[in-house]
Amino acid sequence: MIALDAPETLSPDDVSITLKGWCNAEKRPKSVEIRIAGCTLPTAVKDAQYIDACYPELKAVRYECPVDFSELYRNGEARYSRHLFAVVVIVETEFEQRAFEYIVSQEWVDRVFGSAAKPVAKPRTPDHLMVRVGGSRAVDMSFYPTGQTAVAQMHALLQHRGTDFDELQSILDFGCGCGRVLLALYHEGLPGRLYGSDIDKEAVQWCRENFGSAATFDSNEPLPPTRYAGNSFDLVYAISVFTHLPEDNQDAWLAELRRILKPGGLLLTTIHGPRIHGMLPPELEAAVVKKGFFYVGQADEKWPSYLGAKTDGLPDFYRLTYHTFDYVRKHWSNYFEILNIEEQGLNFLHDAVVCRKPMVAGCVSGSGFRAAR
Repeated sequence: MIALDAPETLSPDDVSITLKGWCNAEKRPKSVEIRIAGCTLPTAVKDAQYIDACYPELKAVRYECPVDFSELYRNGEARYSRHLFAVVVIVETEFEQRAFEYIVSQEWVDRVFGSAAKPVAKPRTPDHLMVRVGGSRAVDMSFYPTGQTAVAQMHALLQHRGTDFDELQSILDFGCGCGRVLLALYHEGLPGRLYGSDIDKEAVQWCRENFGSAATFDSNEPLPPTRYAGNSFDLVYAISVFTHLPEDNQDAWLAELRRILKPGGLLLTTIHGPRIHGMLPPELEAAVVKKGFFYVGQADEKWPSYLGAKTDGLPDFYRLTYHTFDYVRKHWSNYFEILNIEEQGLNFLHDAVVCRKPMVAGCVSGSGFRAAR
């Protein structure tokens, strides 16, 4: 576990601060490395026995790192985006790494960069839009950095298929929300080739107004079609979308995504697979295993409160859905070639599914499936 102490925002006066926080693991971390804009900063580390008392099975250290942002960003080695700029702090021990993001004002940018060419500050996303994507726990300094993690995971999935983002001419984030993943892709250097669509019209409008230079945004209705022409995209990724749909909606969207993908185009998406099934009440886990697909359409007092719960601001049908690998291999192969299922391969505990639109219309085969490792 890695934590960064408050504050979570930098005021215009915070040109020079000391970053403080703590890390713990089964063995006490021996070192902590902090990087900002590609630069490694000197960091002091000491034991934190008072934190050990809160987590008896773990050993903790405190860290402190003084930062003069003006000096940091004005040196020739700092790497950062000149548009939609934010301060990203990477904290790494020998056991794990975590990224934190400070949203800063344009006034802060002006003070730090002085007369030098100044980047344009990224606006702060409204909390309620982030909650719709990741729940109440999502509203913290790690929200957008988790998009960078998802992009890294998609890099790995694509490279396994012998391709990567820079070879693709058109990419759609289906279920883009408030741009958590799409913005990370934009910072990879792919402007002009990115598109985002979501059922959350408020989030789409916010993205248009604030991230419009990063991608072209559009809203979609609960059921197809989208406004996109057939054979439009080399890649569609849909993170945490099919984990929330009833089966009829799922099938309709699988058919639509197949329509708008180019022949040979890829779909990267996620499911709640076997590891997450084990967190369900026994009767629901048994139902998933029996049918291969289970949609929790309503709450029950016998179940944990998150099961069947609605998400404020999203349609009533947006609940929780669970799949088995066999179901995906068999049922989804009516629409796509199922190339790979990777356990916990994308978006935290979600399992990644890699699909391909056949090169020849009407020809679908799931024989390319590689068992999850």
